Amino acid sequence: LLGFFFHAALKEFVGYLQKNQLSWGELEESQVLEILKLVLEELTPRLQGEILLSSSRYRYLATRLEKALQRALLILSRQARESSFRPEGLEVGFGGDGSLPPLVIEAPGQAKMELHGRIDRLDVAHDGDQCYLSIIDYKTKAYPLHLSDFYYGLNLQLLAYLLAAVKGYRAKLGIEPIPAGVFYFGITSEPKTFSNPLPAEKAEELLYQRYRFEGLLLEKEELVRLMDKSIEEKSLFFPVGFKKDGEFTRTSSTVKYEDFKLLFRYLEDMMARLFAQIAAGIIDVSPYYKGGSTPCGYCKYKTFCRFEGGVPEGGQYRFLPRRDNAEIMEEIRSLYREGDEGSE
Repeated sequence: LLGFFFHAALKEFVGYLQKNQLSWGELEESQVLEILKLVLEELTPRLQGEILLSSSRYRYLATRLEKALQRALLILSRQARESSFRPEGLEVGFGGDGSLPPLVIEAPGQAKMELHGRIDRLDVAHDGDQCYLSIIDYKTKAYPLHLSDFYYGLNLQLLAYLLAAVKGYRAKLGIEPIPAGVFYFGITSEPKTFSNPLPAEKAEELLYQRYRFEGLLLEKEELVRLMDKSIEEKSLFFPVGFKKDGEFTRTSSTVKYEDFKLLFRYLEDMMARLFAQIAAGIIDVSPYYKGGSTPCGYCKYKTFCRFEGGVPEGGQYRFLPRRDNAEIMEEIRSLYREGDEGSE
């Protein structure tokens, strides 16, 4: 439930800026905190009414909400000051009554499937005649985006949002936007505590590491410098850095433009395949097991599926090996390279 109020507070905050024609990147810290206070004065009473909290519990949650949002918004405001990207909107809908058309997927021999959804935050930047789009998804805690989860079909959300935005802009505005990146941002990341005082510079670096945007960026220097104008060797805000010779560091979470297009192609093929399986009534009890993790611990349907991994007659897990992003990207390149050669 707190996640709902974090999203609501961020939406109201951005709405206040738009209503009053204020630029997030030009706000002073004192202005950020003042606007947040106004937003929470209207929002937090709903917290007590929505979940019928006692007065003491309400005060505790309201204080926790305010402190977490203060930290997150100060970080987001600092990042906005160093970026040429600006929020185009929060909770941007595609399909239904959304401002963007639905994401349409076609499976061979099946009717078209329309995907509807809401994008937490859509950012836009213009550089000459080029339009860049990036997606930010607010989470309680941010985690790196592992392409292995995408490859296995376990995490398609962020790239599906970006694909919907790219196709939506193309259809509505007649332009060809460039995918800039997809990111998670952890709203409630708690700062670390240390027994001994740290130098101010080191303390700031550790704070920004806790609130860093996690995800994938387009591997293009001009784009990275649009996202973070303060970057020298390593970005405070994004998982990217430069070597002394100007090349990207090995730990940079980047993909080339052609690879972004291949990820979109793989995504559409994956969703078409899943759509076809659903339409055909394929609902095999076959949960995955990856790196000690399985969805069965959160499943509400154990009574019905009666799956007991490793037990005779109880079914078997699909064991998915852990693989790094570079290996997965090469696998996808190889998949379409072979497919394209075979169709010639």
